[in-house]
Amino acid sequence: MGLPILAQGGADTTEDGPRIGLALSGGGARGYAHLGVLRVLEEQRVPIHAVAATSMGAMVGGLYAAGLPLERIEAIMLDLNWPDLFDDQPARRDRTFRRKEEDQRFLFDFEVGISRQGVRLPTGLSAGQKLNFFLRRNTLGVAHISDFNQLPIPYRAMGTDIVKGDSVALQRGDLTKAIRASMALPGMFAPVSIDNRLLVDGGVVNNLPIEVLKDMDVDVIIAVDIGLPLRERDKLITLMDVSSQAMGILSRKQVEQQLDQADLLIVPPISDIGTLDFAATAEIRNRGEDAARAAVDQLAQWSVSESAYRAYQQRRTKPPPATKRVVSLDIVGLKRVDERVVRGRLRLKPGDPLDLPSLRRDLDRVFGLGDFELVDFQLKPAEGGFHVRILIREKFWGPNYLHFGVNTTIDDDQNTRILPLVNLTNTRLNALGGELRTDFIFGETQRLRSEFYQPLDFGGRFFIAPQIGIDRDKSQLAGGGEPLELESIFFRANLDLGLNLGAYGEFRTRYVYGKYDADFGVLEFPDGNPLDGVTLGGISTSLIVDRLDNRAFPKQGMLTSLSLFSVREDMGADDTFDSATFNLVLTKSFGRHTLLGWLESASGLENEPLPFYAQYGIGGFFSFSAYERGELIGSHYAILRPTYLYRAGNLPAPIGDGIYVGGWLELGNMWQTRDEVDLQDLRYTATFTLGADTRIGPVYLSLGLAEKDRHSLYLSIGPSF
Repeated sequence: MGLPILAQGGADTTEDGPRIGLALSGGGARGYAHLGVLRVLEEQRVPIHAVAATSMGAMVGGLYAAGLPLERIEAIMLDLNWPDLFDDQPARRDRTFRRKEEDQRFLFDFEVGISRQGVRLPTGLSAGQKLNFFLRRNTLGVAHISDFNQLPIPYRAMGTDIVKGDSVALQRGDLTKAIRASMALPGMFAPVSIDNRLLVDGGVVNNLPIEVLKDMDVDVIIAVDIGLPLRERDKLITLMDVSSQAMGILSRKQVEQQLDQADLLIVPPISDIGTLDFAATAEIRNRGEDAARAAVDQLAQWSVSESAYRAYQQRRTKPPPATKRVVSLDIVGLKRVDERVVRGRLRLKPGDPLDLPSLRRDLDRVFGLGDFELVDFQLKPAEGGFHVRILIREKFWGPNYLHFGVNTTIDDDQNTRILPLVNLTNTRLNALGGELRTDFIFGETQRLRSEFYQPLDFGGRFFIAPQIGIDRDKSQLAGGGEPLELESIFFRANLDLGLNLGAYGEFRTRYVYGKYDADFGVLEFPDGNPLDGVTLGGISTSLIVDRLDNRAFPKQGMLTSLSLFSVREDMGADDTFDSATFNLVLTKSFGRHTLLGWLESASGLENEPLPFYAQYGIGGFFSFSAYERGELIGSHYAILRPTYLYRAGNLPAPIGDGIYVGGWLELGNMWQTRDEVDLQDLRYTATFTLGADTRIGPVYLSLGLAEKDRHSLYLSIGPSF
């Protein structure tokens, strides 16, 4: 993709006609109505000489004022994935493996900074990393213009000073930053600092800036109001109704005081559409177009000739320039993070052609380190190309973070399993980026694990990672008879050496030393408990390649893992044995339909059964779902799990992504010895599921069915760990 248009200078008055100003209000998803209005204005050959806009109106109006053709604006905005824009994380398949691990464990991206000064929180759920890049990419053609009066159409973006409560009309500086500030919905997006002001969404105070246009030397004002009117008393029913009304009172009254100053007011009929209803963008655009068409008789008085309008559009837009080269590349804003760590993630070098997709991947790799609130870029024209500046804002609440997770599973036997997780991660312990990660898990399973992860080079390829941990687990062994209570404690210490495979995966080899104790409750052994104080010692080697685009509801990609574990008496163990595990997940989507194949298997590599403490357990949700958790125990197992999912709908963008229906079959079994393995001796289960990909993790309501009237109903909420 080449650079966008390179336009300069405001659009001139057309054929001595009146100068026309356009005021566009904010309203979230309802802002797509502005696209329909602009379509009719162009059809009626009504030139626009100034734009003042708020929030979503600031995005549409800003791109139009920057000189993008309307067809281009419609194409990019109708194709936007808003749930993805609300999520700062780069695409999962592009993250480092260490960061990919976290999406299985933590509640969304929420983290709490912790230090000697106390607890600090982010100022929004998102810093707008992806939204920022979207705006930057599509306004690059005017990035050299700092006076918004010199844009192809003079422009103002409305912000709100969150400290003083004032409305601010942004008319100079960085256009991307100005639009982003106007869209900084409090609580959703972090505020933006401009000229020592801390700015949030302009709609908080002034959602339809008609009066601002009066100071921009216009003769006619066309206003498009997509804001919601205040509700009548009988419509204030829920807490959300009252809260929304309270937040909108000041802004709505400000809007109503300005309406009579507009020469034409267009109000699209979209009051039934919510602020976050981004699934209805095409419908919203069409309603905006219909509302503007109803006003064509009034618009006709400001229409100009075809030749005059063609000349106006030629001044407003210019073709993309030829791709230029990177003359220099600087990094600005680093404090805690060593610059060599950042440069180790950049592929773009001075002398390279400026390729925006490649630059985007570079920024994603840097942002994926987890240390930054925002990773931005600026281009400055230079002889033969551009000076590229990577602008970095480190997390002010770092470098030590608390993360939280919880997994809840409820089955139809009223067994409730709640596993809360608290994670403390201490980062940037040295120049190479050493970090200490400690997990605490409470509930039926209790776990305390700590890993010191030390990269050995600035590129982060090689690492060493000593670990220590203790697990305590209470479970029931069904075994076909009366359930047997088992309580086990496992202490272990590992020393890992590893190689990061970029965004693809990880190779590790580790020395493992551990102690295992198990108590079977009422069960007694004549010669003493054989699982009392078992010592484990050996070498484990693992390779994981993870290219799934989503771990819970993947649409594309693959995941494979292979692990070999060799336990030896001469390494301090009480037993000698070898085992291996293998997993393979392949997935492919066709529109709303997703097919997924999943093979998992494990085996003791000798014919003899593994020691009891090293045997595998299957059964439970996602593992022969119609069986009790851990019901099948043995030394060898394999499960083939073909899956089909249909994307049935969308969730509101801040809540999550999609809603899915479908299910999977499971074919496989557990065997004690290799000689017993027989494909004629397979078990079968079928699981039907309703799932949702939410910000707190995957949610499933599932029914598992198997032979002999086996069935289990599950409600699972949150990530697994």
